[in-house]
Amino acid sequence: MERSIGALKLARLGRSDVLRAYVKSYRAGRKCLKACHDNPAPDRLHALRKRVKRLFYESLALHTVPGMGRRIRRSRKLGHLLGEDHDLVTLMGLARRAREKKVGKRIARKRAKMEPRILKLGDKLFRKRPKRMKRKLDS
Repeated sequence: MERSIGALKLARLGRSDVLRAYVKSYRAGRKCLKACHDNPAPDRLHALRKRVKRLFYESLALHTVPGMGRRIRRSRKLGHLLGEDHDLVTLMGLARRAREKKVGKRIARKRAKMEPRILKLGDKLFRKRPKRMKRKLDS
């Protein structure tokens, strides 16, 4: 799937249309990350995961743009971390239902260790302001 998206020809879409949609996606992801900094609840992290995955696939489509390789790598890595976090949340729910307190505590500790990594990588991915990124993509 990654290869086919990377090989897409976007001839019918105008350059400005593609860039506008990309910046809009980026802005939504950045806003979601800010919400996670305020309160990194599982549902907010999952919403961030959706935004990051979308940005990843859009970045793949724009892989020829300078600087996009770094964004692809970072979004892939962040997506994997957010996926692991989502899996741990699911396991924690199962542990609660099975009344396995020790397992639940271990999972909570692992999630607590992952959270700063997720937020730090998110900060790196969404470092640029959308207006600045748009100007850079336009040039």
